[in-house]
Amino acid sequence: MQRNERHGRQDGFTLIEVMVASVVLLLAFFGMARYAAGSRTQLSLEEGRRHAVAVAQGRLEAIKRGETYDTLGSLTGRDTTYTVDGRPYAVTHTIGLSTPEEHAATVGVTVTWSEMIAGNAAPRSIALTAIVSRSLLWEGGS
Repeated sequence: MQRNERHGRQDGFTLIEVMVASVVLLLAFFGMARYAAGSRTQLSLEEGRRHAVAVAQGRLEAIKRGETYDTLGSLTGRDTTYTVDGRPYAVTHTIGLSTPEEHAATVGVTVTWSEMIAGNAAPRSIALTAIVSRSLLWEGGS
């Protein structure tokens, strides 16, 4: 009489295999979570920069529309602050009259703000410069 026995064969996974697979999946999950957190930080930084550029461009346009060549010099040192989405953006002006040539002006606008990076406030700034001719500036209703 012969007995039919199955030696050494098992169906399914061992406990060690399940634990190794769990650790691999856990590492992959934490890697993706870290990547997502970094992406969120980068998006926040880019949003702050985009708002600062918009403030600077808006300020340059307002200067071209609302200032005459003769009043441009009074803008130097006249700072202002704009708030966009609850974040303050400080604006400073620099004006170079007759630069690069007579009847032209170099208008600089610098916008500064703070970003929270890893729990610390980091100062950021962006500067835009435009050269405007006397004919591009508003001339007092003429």
